[in-house]
Amino acid sequence: MVDPVHDVPKEERTDPVVVGWRVWAILLGEERLLRSVMVRDVQWPVGKRLESSMPIVSWNLRGVHAWKEMAQGLAYFRDCNFLHSRIRYFNNPKLLAAYAQKTSATVYCWGSVSLWGEIVHHKEGYRAQFAYPRVLHFDRLQSSMAREIANKYGCEVIID
Repeated sequence: MVDPVHDVPKEERTDPVVVGWRVWAILLGEERLLRSVMVRDVQWPVGKRLESSMPIVSWNLRGVHAWKEMAQGLAYFRDCNFLHSRIRYFNNPKLLAAYAQKTSATVYCWGSVSLWGEIVHHKEGYRAQFAYPRVLHFDRLQSSMAREIANKYGCEVIID
């Protein structure tokens, strides 16, 4: 039996799973997939693990990032909704205009993520080799989208 969270047969998996917290973006007007917030080109695959494209070592920034505490993920989710995480765009009017056009059609959700493989533990979070969403939290105004994402990814969805 294959475990979709880990994309390997359960009996072959020996890595322990660490649970972290993060935020995802969903761009409207195209196929609705979870995307990383800071690196929009990274789409989270449906039904199989997201794998870091580079080796994970303690001194680099490679890997799938997540916070240790739920409150950190929730705070970042709130920041995303106010463009706080994109403050660098305000110094360049062209970048700001392009970003505003893209983010006007963006929905954010937050939740827990399974992490495994090579994992680097930091003071406030983790960087992992592999990841898959566990539970996603959506605003109640996005309940239909939440159901669509839950069906795609096979994870629990909570409407806040």
